[in-house]
Amino acid sequence: MHQAHKQKGFSLLELIIVLGLASLLISIGTGVYSHLFVEAEAKQFKNRLEQDLLYLQQYTQFDRSAKLYLDKGKYEIYSSRLKKVLLVQEIPEGYAITIYPSALSFGFNQTGTALAPGNFTIRTPAGTDKLVFPLGKGRGRYEESR
Repeated sequence: MHQAHKQKGFSLLELIIVLGLASLLISIGTGVYSHLFVEAEAKQFKNRLEQDLLYLQQYTQFDRSAKLYLDKGKYEIYSSRLKKVLLVQEIPEGYAITIYPSALSFGFNQTGTALAPGNFTIRTPAGTDKLVFPLGKGRGRYEESR
């Protein structure tokens, strides 16, 4: 007597279905990861700007001539007294910083209060935020942009 040997394995149709589902799950996961990556980069950029503004605020206690200047694709902290650039940060492509009222520089007085009230509008691929420095206040705060 001859027994029929059954071959165990998957049919071509089963493999196509499984690979299709796996591809779908991978594409969904990649889109979510990409969105999270963009948000994380934007948050890191805003945190760096905040830290640089705190550095400027603390530095002006010793050097009242230091200010933050916006330039094409970068911002820098410059000391007129030392005639020296203290810090330079590149602004990534797709990001923008605008100071209102319309100005190219921002500074603090010796007591740490903003020289002029105003705000920074920070545009990133993840959205737009407004960092506000009210009259008579040394610390800025984020407000939701509309």
